Amino acid sequence: MQKYTSIFRYAFFYGICVSILSGVFLYLPWSISLENQLYDRIQSAVAIDSKEDWEYAAYAHWLEQLCFINLEASFFDKETDRLRPEKLAEVLEKIRPALENAKVVFVDYK
Repeated sequence: MQKYTSIFRYAFFYGICVSILSGVFLYLPWSISLENQLYDRIQSAVAIDSKEDWEYAAYAHWLEQLCFINLEASFFDKETDRLRPEKLAEVLEKIRPALENAKVVFVDYK
């Protein structure tokens, strides 16, 4: 019985947290940018993104064939909920050499 009590307690508090954060994101749109900054910091701490990283050598051949593009909120017009093509074109121009060597391009948005 004790086991199920702790599971239900966890589920209850998890549900409350999800409800509160959903309300915050709904009524305070600037909080989404704070969430994005948090996830960017976490990702930069665990991602293989540097040739000095000891894991890079094991995956170097495959990583050099991939290109990951993560579009943040500034790439989108919030009024129309559409992509701003001039911002995307600017980024693609800057990373053109990486795109020419890549076999696969991943674009992450919203």
